[in-house]
Amino acid sequence: MKLYLDTSALARRYLVERGTPRVLRRLREASGLFFSSVGLPEMISLFALWEAERRISEKEYADLRRELARDMEQTQLVSPDGEILRLAVECVEVQGLKTLEALHVATARRMRCGRFLTANRAQARAARSLGLTVEVV
Repeated sequence: MKLYLDTSALARRYLVERGTPRVLRRLREASGLFFSSVGLPEMISLFALWEAERRISEKEYADLRRELARDMEQTQLVSPDGEILRLAVECVEVQGLKTLEALHVATARRMRCGRFLTANRAQARAARSLGLTVEVV
């Protein structure tokens, strides 16, 4: 099954939190993994926040960056095209999502992913409204 993880779900791959076991299981089961290219700076920003909050060390930050880069080699990174942007605008206007949230939902829809993982309930509602199968982690 084609799997899309938004940043809130993918983060659980790198730092153990509620939902981590489910994310790891879905990653093992996936036949293809998709992620929006705009999510990369979002992930790095999250790692930097964890370091600033002292949840991870400077060395762990560097290790996570390398691990993310390796993982992205096995992931289909999707850059926004016209259809993704149209769907994202719809998610912003109709569902009230923030920009990056909307881009993740729109990308998953555009790529016809069989499952969308998120920890964001508003994003989950928007994804369901576009016909995606959603799992909240």
